[in-house]
Amino acid sequence: MAASEVVTLKNGPTVQAAEFVCLRSGPAGGLDVPVEPVLLLLDLRDRGFSLRQDGDALVVQPHEQLTADDCQLLRRWHWHLLALICYEPPEVS
Repeated sequence: MAASEVVTLKNGPTVQAAEFVCLRSGPAGGLDVPVEPVLLLLDLRDRGFSLRQDGDALVVQPHEQLTADDCQLLRRWHWHLLALICYEPPEVS
């Protein structure tokens, strides 16, 4: 894996990310996120968790099955995960 870059997110914290995922522009614009929250989202869904937005909160169900590591990653990538679950891809014509 390539060396990590330090990235300051708009209106957010500074994070280290080796790679980014660039999603096409949708109704609310495009979305560029570090690959880590994308992989976390896929892993949680593969393990049977559902994620949804409630205001600024990220609701994960069933929350009682989350591990301590899951909770730490959810806190770290909270805003990115919210952006991913709210992302609306463009229509394909």
